[in-house]
Amino acid sequence: MMRIGWGQAEITPRGGAISLYGQWDTRIPRQVNDPLRAVAMAIATEEGDVVWVGCDLCYISQNMMRAAHDEIRRQRPDFPFAHLIVSATHIHTGPCLDNDRFVARLDGVHDDAGALTTRECMEQVARGVARAALMALSSMRESTVEVGVAWEQTGVCRRAIYQDGSAQMYGDVHRKDFRSMEGRDGGPMQFLYVYDAVRCDLTGVVANIPCPAQCDEHASYITADYFGVVRNHLQEALGEAVCLLPLVRAAGDLSPHDMVDRMPCITRCEGRSGALHMGNRVARALLRERERPVSTLKSAVRVRHASKDIPFPIWSATDEEYRESKAFLQAHSANNTPGMLYSTHYTRVKRYESGRTHYVAPVHALRMGGVVLLSNPFELYIAYADRIRMRLAQAHVFDVQLACEPLAYLPTPQAVRGGHYSAVNFVCACGPQAGELLVDESVRMVEKLYQDA
Repeated sequence: MMRIGWGQAEITPRGGAISLYGQWDTRIPRQVNDPLRAVAMAIATEEGDVVWVGCDLCYISQNMMRAAHDEIRRQRPDFPFAHLIVSATHIHTGPCLDNDRFVARLDGVHDDAGALTTRECMEQVARGVARAALMALSSMRESTVEVGVAWEQTGVCRRAIYQDGSAQMYGDVHRKDFRSMEGRDGGPMQFLYVYDAVRCDLTGVVANIPCPAQCDEHASYITADYFGVVRNHLQEALGEAVCLLPLVRAAGDLSPHDMVDRMPCITRCEGRSGALHMGNRVARALLRERERPVSTLKSAVRVRHASKDIPFPIWSATDEEYRESKAFLQAHSANNTPGMLYSTHYTRVKRYESGRTHYVAPVHALRMGGVVLLSNPFELYIAYADRIRMRLAQAHVFDVQLACEPLAYLPTPQAVRGGHYSAVNFVCACGPQAGELLVDESVRMVEKLYQDA
């Protein structure tokens, strides 16, 4: 029997201003354009109850997850940490949750004067995640699920390639030496519509969109970006009791900002107008595809969960690179050196001297009949998700990035050769070697769920 429950809670930090995270400049807003939320879907599996929480955040902090789990265990002492999955929509208009991320500003993320500390923000978010999770666990009921797919463009490739083989994120596509975009645009939106099996009421929707929530990424106010717009449309059309679980598909090399398809007559998905445009587009698709599902999962389908902590190899430096970067830092300062160049050398030295070789992070697979929700801890380049899905021909895979750990971009070998932001070490915990491991381990995990069925 498939039993599913829903819960949601606000996670906008209160009690003072916050420092918005996601850009290099300091932004301390005085306005909440729309509140940030944690939305939880609890589901009974053969391995026990599992909760997936989607959050209007830039990334997920392991410290936040631990704090949320501690809160959950006050009411559910036996609830395992490995059954809590939390993912981010990757907004750039919310709080920072940690001040010691390994891929952040040069010396880590610091608390800004006049704003709540990162610890205070983290604790408030954790309490909201726990409230949503507990609400979902307490409201589980027999359910059926319908699957929807919308073939409309959302995320587009944001890395331009030039004649010399170099690449740039948001590079100038009007240059004479521009040759192509580096990868493909995002695939379709994926939806799960969850119904009460007895009353047939819609209780919640899972929306898995191949586009980070970054239309309004430079805003000076708090906002959930386009997912906040989708949420408002859903509640207006179907009632406030219907929850929206916001998930983002692999989108490390994607964004909502059109590049080669920019036209004067088309609204660009930038700023507040862009968030409204993208949110309206996703909401229309969500409501339309509800009327024409591609498949249905009855209450009797088997529901399975698997997770594995994978030791991903760190993108570190060779002995020669370390010596080169050590000498560079001795001869240059951050104030008179281009930020990306200085950060690259700084990261080489920092990681080499740490002696650390791997980051251990979990990957989760949640199977409902022929549908699998598959997590990863990266801003994942779409090519890796394509490879996973193509090797799992028996499953309809919902790939979900930025879950449970903030391991940042995972670039392809082609991207590393091209260089530039999103494919250099200081914004990538791991290199392409970790991508090979992620593909193989993810496929192996899902195949085992089918073999054991």
